[in-house]
Amino acid sequence: IDGKFLRGSLKKSGQLRSAIQLVSAWSSELGLFLGQKKSELKKEQGEKRIMEERINSLYLKECIVTLDAGGATERITSAIIKKQGDYVIGLKENQETILKYAKAGFEDTQADGVYETTEKDHGRIEIRKYELMKIFKERFPTREKGWENINKKFPNLKSIVNVTATRITNEKTTTETRYYMSSSEEVK
Repeated sequence: IDGKFLRGSLKKSGQLRSAIQLVSAWSSELGLFLGQKKSELKKEQGEKRIMEERINSLYLKECIVTLDAGGATERITSAIIKKQGDYVIGLKENQETILKYAKAGFEDTQADGVYETTEKDHGRIEIRKYELMKIFKERFPTREKGWENINKKFPNLKSIVNVTATRITNEKTTTETRYYMSSSEEVK
C-alpha cells in the first residue's frame, strides 16, 4: 500500500497541498491492482486514514503488507494485525527511536536469517542482501526509555530487517542500506 502525488497535478504553483494524492493497494505476488482512493491533505482524510481504509477493505490473512515510513502508526499496524496479516514498514528519521535500535542492533549482533537476490535488468545488476534480526529482551532491553512506546505503537513487532542494495552499472557501483520493522520472523 502506497501513497503518491500525481505529477503535474498542482492546482496552485508551488503549493504541494493543492496536488492530487492517491493511495493504492496492489498484490505484487499476483501482479494484481487492488484499488486506489484519492486522499485529501486535511485532518482525518489524509494518506494515513486512506491507508487504514484500504487495509480494512482487504482480506489479509497470512499476507504481508508493505508500507513506507508514512504508514508507521499504531492505527495502521493494529488494523493489519486485526486482519491477521503481517506488516513490513520502512524506517526513516520519523521513527527515530526504533531506527536507532535497528542500526545499533545490526552493529552488535549477527543476523538470525539472511536472504539474497540478484536482478539483471536495464543494463545494471542489483544485488540485495536481506538480514533479519529477531527482537527479544536481551537485544532490546524493555527497561530502556522509549521501548514501551515502541511495543504499544507497533503490535506484534517481532523483527528488524536490514536491506543492503548494491547496484552495479558500467559507470559505477553504489550501495544503500535501508531498515524495516516487521511483525514476521521470516526473511524471504
